[in-house]
Formats: sequence, C-alpha cells, structure tokens
Amino acid sequence: MMKDVMKKNDQRNPNAATKIVVSVPNVLLNEIRAQIGRREFARFVATSLARELIDRSRAALVAKLEATHGPVDAELVRRLEVAFAR
Repeated sequence: MMKDVMKKNDQRNPNAATKIVVSVPNVLLNEIRAQIGRREFARFVATSLARELIDRSRAALVAKLEATHGPVDAELVRRLEVAFAR
C-alpha cells in the first residue's frame, strides 16, 4: 500500500525532493561551503549528482559504440576533450 502511494506521488510531481543522509569528508564539505555557501548546498549536490549521471550515460554509450564499431581515434578524442573541457 505504501509503495503505491509513493509511486502515485512521484508520478504527480517528478521534481519533488527527498531528504537523504550522506557522509562527506570534512575537508570536501568545508571547501564546498566556502565556495557556494550553506544555502546553496542542496542545489550544488543535486546538480553534481545529475552531472554524474550524464557522464556515466555518455561513458556507457561510448563503450557500446566502441564495442560495435571499434575504438575512437585517439586524436579525435583529444580534440573533443579540449573542445568540451569544463
């Protein structure tokens, strides 16, 4: 029953936030807070998680394409890394 309620809530508002608890090294936490402030921390974490999912999806796509078509030319990879560097 509870799963059904949660599923319905997720369908109505897919952007609803869920509070989670994670452990972060103090040095990393202090550096992030120093740069972005306490009030923006949740947004920073959400954006970072979304970016990580995108990066993993891209890596999986590249692996699939390489398995099908062979490795990507190293010089092309280098040029693309320069062009899309963050």
